Amino acid sequence: MPNESDSEKKLKLRPLELDEKAAVHPGDPSEAQEAKPDAKKLKWDTRLRQTGTKFPAKMVSKALKSSSPSSAEGGGETAPATARGQDPEGVEPGSPASKALKPEGWEASISPPPVTDKKTDRPARKTLGLDEMRRIIRRRAVKRIRLIYALIAGLVVIVFFSITFWNLGFGAGVESSLEEETKERVTVSKEFLADLDQSLADLRAGNTQKAVDKLRELEGAKTDVASLTYLLAVAAVQNGDIPLAEAKTAESISKRERISDSLALQAVLETQKRIDPSLKKFGDTRPRTEALLRQAMLADEANPFPMVELATLLRYQNRTEEALALLRGARSRLNPVDSHSVVDVTIDLATLQDTPDDQLPQITDPGKNLVSAFSGAYVAMRKGDFDSAADIAKAARKMVSADLFDYLINDPAIRRYASEPKLKEFFQ
Repeated sequence: MPNESDSEKKLKLRPLELDEKAAVHPGDPSEAQEAKPDAKKLKWDTRLRQTGTKFPAKMVSKALKSSSPSSAEGGGETAPATARGQDPEGVEPGSPASKALKPEGWEASISPPPVTDKKTDRPARKTLGLDEMRRIIRRRAVKRIRLIYALIAGLVVIVFFSITFWNLGFGAGVESSLEEETKERVTVSKEFLADLDQSLADLRAGNTQKAVDKLRELEGAKTDVASLTYLLAVAAVQNGDIPLAEAKTAESISKRERISDSLALQAVLETQKRIDPSLKKFGDTRPRTEALLRQAMLADEANPFPMVELATLLRYQNRTEEALALLRGARSRLNPVDSHSVVDVTIDLATLQDTPDDQLPQITDPGKNLVSAFSGAYVAMRKGDFDSAADIAKAARKMVSADLFDYLINDPAIRRYASEPKLKEFFQ
């Protein structure tokens, strides 16, 4: 409990200032009731504590004087406002006067203003603990992940249905366009097909200029028929028109028509440049020829003819092992019987070409089949018996068509003897 001396000191330090009109007898209870602190002053003090005002105490005291009835009558000065959250001096803690200073009712519901930063004049950030910050970050991360998953799922659904509906609409259009295109190609006029067959027949018969003219006419009339450009290039090669052949092979490749055959035809053109004396300025074209043939093989692994042509080129360079590997690969890709015959004869001749003279086999029955006939003729040439070689060649010519015989007789192994007088008739 507080000592009497302490209370006396407080009273001495802050005595109540009463004027003569406010003086009362200490024993009068009614007058003691009037000595309580002014209610309006207590309200001002409470509001000052709640709002945290920084007005000087003198201004507050002056405002209290001007607003209170006692000041209007010339009464004494009121006590200055107390600091926020503190009881005024001279009031015992827990006393009725101290309780009267605390806000009650609607005044208690007034919340203090937010704490502001003095430098930026903005609301100061609340200091959070490490665990609270982790919980907030975790909640935000979970919300973001859920939002991303929702967006991805929505995009997947949209793309799926878009592709489905597009396929339903576009697929029908593609099928109808393919049907129309197929019908158009199938329903090529009979006159067009007859002219095409005639031009190819002229080409095989040696009427190369006539074939070139007709194929040019057909290409201009029906440019969407496949292989017309390639066939025109073949006819140009046989007709000796190298510029036209080069232009049409390049055009065939750009149209993606028979790319493998067109590349092989370009290789033939490079070989023609090397053989033709007027085209000697191009130098050695064998490296480019080999590269084109290998590209043709890659463009269509099912096409055996670039392999056969490359094997022939390698044999001229005495690369027999590589040539035999290519020929065996070509044989496994052949379907027509004549093609099998060509590859079989070529393999047998390539094998005999690398056989020494003292190890050459004895051909006892050269008329047994086409392979035996050409092999027997070659062995006779190697031994210098050109009369027997000519007789066997004549027998072989009767076994096959003229085109196939011309192709086989021009094999690199046999063509070495083309200058022999008794064999010249086979190379004309």
